[in-house]
Amino acid sequence: VRSRRLVSGAGGTTQASEGPQSAPGAAGDPDSFYLAGKAALDLAKQIYDRVMEPKPQPEYYNLLLDGERNAALSGWELALNKYQQAVKVGPDHPEAFFALGSAYLESGHLAEAEGSFQHCLELAPDSTWARLRLALAYLEEGKRDQALPLFSGVKASDILLPAEYVDYASCAYLLNQNEEGKAALASA
Repeated sequence: VRSRRLVSGAGGTTQASEGPQSAPGAAGDPDSFYLAGKAALDLAKQIYDRVMEPKPQPEYYNLLLDGERNAALSGWELALNKYQQAVKVGPDHPEAFFALGSAYLESGHLAEAEGSFQHCLELAPDSTWARLRLALAYLEEGKRDQALPLFSGVKASDILLPAEYVDYASCAYLLNQNEEGKAALASA
């Protein structure tokens, strides 16, 4: 495709010349850049709208959040109430049983904590933290023989969260497994 364009000549004179012009859609064509940029912006807007679209939250999730808020303020009765409701609404969600068990453990309801952590482990058998929390509940009740296999089944490399390290070190101390506790803390 050839077009006429103005070119500055010697002495500032302007003259028309014919020269090659980019075909629409060819590399370097300003319209191509514009169309590509517009397509990218349109796609980004669609993705943003989809991500930001309000989604209904499951009732159990809202109950867990309410329970967490109350637990953070040491409002154990309110926290336990919200977690119990969450377990009823979401009986197949291990995080609800874990939260309930943790609230029971923190508030001194050890038998209830055991039941909640056992149910959590039925739903999520690979949960290292639930295993450690159940071991702590057993240890608080003086059930060392039940806690030891749970603790022994956890390797320091399985621990992901700082709070899990605290529970692991607590179990190690209560079980007189000080070398394991030191190794876990050293790898943290």
